[in-house]
Amino acid sequence: MPEKMHAPDRRAGLKEATALVLAGGRSSRMRRPKPLLPFDGQPLIAHVVSNLRALFADIVVVAAPAQELPPLPVTLVRDEVAFQGPIGGIAYGLPAAKYDVCFVTGCDAAFLSIPLISHLLARISHHDVVVPWWEARLQPLHAVYRRRVLPVLREQLAKGDLKAASLFDRV
Repeated sequence: MPEKMHAPDRRAGLKEATALVLAGGRSSRMRRPKPLLPFDGQPLIAHVVSNLRALFADIVVVAAPAQELPPLPVTLVRDEVAFQGPIGGIAYGLPAAKYDVCFVTGCDAAFLSIPLISHLLARISHHDVVVPWWEARLQPLHAVYRRRVLPVLREQLAKGDLKAASLFDRV
């Protein structure tokens, strides 16, 4: 069940889309929680949320069950099952989104490009998912998803299939 941390700002001109920020990873290579890494004088996740505020009034952060985060002006959702990767994070975040269209990113995306995000959002009109291809790979954590992919995600989780490519092959 989502928990409200702070009411989001309501600014004119924002796209009717939600930003989902996935924060529940293990941070195994960093050996400390990525969302809390200092960046420009604040926790990295606070920096990411602040950047997303330029485009989104509705922001959902998906965190692990007992993960500690700083206070943020977002809707906070906890993974039902921890460490199911981006597929789990997206599946747990989509139901909390205010809008049908969701831009998904990780909590470590310090250098988000608002023009690129706007470009991706503009491409979703006749699609379930818009995923950029960069460095010979799909980039599922810098992509736009519709809520209607949720049944496919839930089916994947039930089968233990945590590969984003499996979703892309089906939508």
